[in-house]
Amino acid sequence: MTDNSERLEDAMETEIVQSSLIFGVNFDYKAMWIKDIQNCANNLEIRLDNAKPTWKRIENKLNIERQDNTSAPVKTRSTPAPVASSSSSSSTCPTLKTKLSTIDRDKVLKVYDALIRDENTCWVLKATKQQATLEKKTLWSVKRKMREFVATLTYVHPTLSFILDMSDLNWVNYFNKEELEELKSSGQPILRCIHDELKPKFEQIENLKSALDAYNFRRLIDHHPIEQPLLAWLSQTLMQTATFFTPGARTPTQNMLESDKLYYLWSLLSTIHRNSGIEALGKEKTSTFHAKILNSKRKLSAVDEIEREKIGRRLDTIYIGRGIELGGLEVGPTKDNTKEFEDSMLKLPFVFKDMLSEIVSRRPSLLHKAHVLGYNINGDAVRLIDADIPGGHIVRIRRTDELEYPTDNDDYVLKMVSLLELASYGKAIIDDTYSLCCQTRVPPLATGNLSLFPPSFAPNTDNQGQSSNASSSVKKSRKNTN
Repeated sequence: MTDNSERLEDAMETEIVQSSLIFGVNFDYKAMWIKDIQNCANNLEIRLDNAKPTWKRIENKLNIERQDNTSAPVKTRSTPAPVASSSSSSSTCPTLKTKLSTIDRDKVLKVYDALIRDENTCWVLKATKQQATLEKKTLWSVKRKMREFVATLTYVHPTLSFILDMSDLNWVNYFNKEELEELKSSGQPILRCIHDELKPKFEQIENLKSALDAYNFRRLIDHHPIEQPLLAWLSQTLMQTATFFTPGARTPTQNMLESDKLYYLWSLLSTIHRNSGIEALGKEKTSTFHAKILNSKRKLSAVDEIEREKIGRRLDTIYIGRGIELGGLEVGPTKDNTKEFEDSMLKLPFVFKDMLSEIVSRRPSLLHKAHVLGYNINGDAVRLIDADIPGGHIVRIRRTDELEYPTDNDDYVLKMVSLLELASYGKAIIDDTYSLCCQTRVPPLATGNLSLFPPSFAPNTDNQGQSSNASSSVKKSRKNTN
């Protein structure tokens, strides 16, 4: 081992120990660091060897540091334990079983109470008004019903960040059928109009019989590559995808790696924005808008040391126009319902909420007009996700049903037409918001002005042991040590 590699190992050990001290005793710091190191290597296009690192020295150092701080020793776990979420750079979004501390929940309830007192910021449904009139009951706003749900939480949930996900079955217990329908249909529809250039082409493609027919049809799409970017996208997509399903093709799409699927199969969701002012940035791009919200409460060292700067959540693709983040895409290479829950219902909604927050905080007139687009790919199926603020200051999340990718020559045409339509709907969402942002002046704003937009949930790391099993295990460890 060279001196340089020894110094690098020592520096890594020190960094891992110091950064892991703020977490609870059950936090799986090894999994976090392994993932971060692998992501960093991928971004730098560095191949890591297969040697397994020895964590024993790090674990011993961490035990010593925790004992010096009168904390319990670290217990190695193979999977993350259900403790309160952290606000670290690599785990800014919680897991499905992240415990919520009582202190954090009470803080969020106070924010809800403050916002509910201002009736002008409350969204009241027409269906709720009718029901309240008929039954002569008190009129409850959407925000008040969400507040009632927050009071029952024991796990971290998007509602803590004022996110109302219409796919979350928990809301069946708080809104009736008419209210749920109004919540879904308010504002602009999730499926917009298809561009005039594309609609007749989609109808022609639907009448084709095979992938080879589609490949040959793309030759007949007369277009200018720059002046008619949508027709260029359609021609390129048919050429690239049909070759995988033409009889005799030898590339099994089901066995492709995640990066290959994103580049070869699902690129139609990104290439549709070429020559439009929108960039689709990939390779685990970090959301700067999300990072800005995470670091919004950083302050100079005084009584306490300044917090480490946090990085935004990484997405497989982020859509950006003139520095404005307009959405993102997350892909899973194989069918995994648990990963879909985490990505689609936890990771993406939190990031989209912060993207919307940045847009409307700088352009207040777009509060109920701006939308953020998302895609969640789970194996060989995709959902479109739309985030907006249709009333009050509640971020609403809506999704389309899953659409499957073609599997063979026989189903290529019909499934591909549906995917092409989905991509065009997504482009309409992004184009509308991008156009609004470009046409809206950003006024001078005094730094530190309070925003009416509700803050994103940021757990207090000092209280992460509250209301979780971790707190009891710490007490038992201390008792045994004594």
